Amino acid sequence: MPYLGILTLIVQIFLAVHAARTGRYWWVFIIIIFPMIGSIIYLFAEYLPEMQNNSSYRKAGSLVTKAIDPGRKIREFQRQLEITDSLKNRENLAEAYYQAGRFQEAIDLLEKSLQGQHRNDPFLLKGLCHSWFAIGNYENARYYLTQFAKAEEGKLSDPMRLLRARTHEGLNDYEAALEEYGALSNSYPGEEARCRHALLLKRLGRMDEARDL
Repeated sequence: MPYLGILTLIVQIFLAVHAARTGRYWWVFIIIIFPMIGSIIYLFAEYLPEMQNNSSYRKAGSLVTKAIDPGRKIREFQRQLEITDSLKNRENLAEAYYQAGRFQEAIDLLEKSLQGQHRNDPFLLKGLCHSWFAIGNYENARYYLTQFAKAEEGKLSDPMRLLRARTHEGLNDYEAALEEYGALSNSYPGEEARCRHALLLKRLGRMDEARDL
């Protein structure tokens, strides 16, 4: 049992230090005088509720949960969709499929939802653009990019324009890709657009232009 005693001592010290740093000096006394009971009470009464309200700890907990049970979010959204077959629940599940790399399932759900009054829904179209691109079907990705552009009246964000440039490149439509990359090189935040532009120029043997970029 020495390991249990050491673990108890470590927890006791950790919680006492936390109580002292947060100005809960009375709790320090309780934790020291009643190591096991005091630590348990402080853990549930003060420490855990505080952690639940801390965004950094919530994010860390979310990452741990995702690593241990990567399908948990998908199952939750599947249950929600079974209870209420709404567009929002379909969108949530499709996004969870995409984040898990289950692109075909995302596509199936998004295309099933793309009908009636939702046939021009920007979220659905955007998800299909990304999902078809992710599985390497650039022809379908370009089709939905065109539909998305129509739904947005031609006003595409820089990330969507970058996706369109990469789609052109995937289809070996290099002139269209270079034109899109060139337009993005001075407006896209960060260096990704400029780097992709330079890499395509290098691939086409235009080394001087690539080196300048």
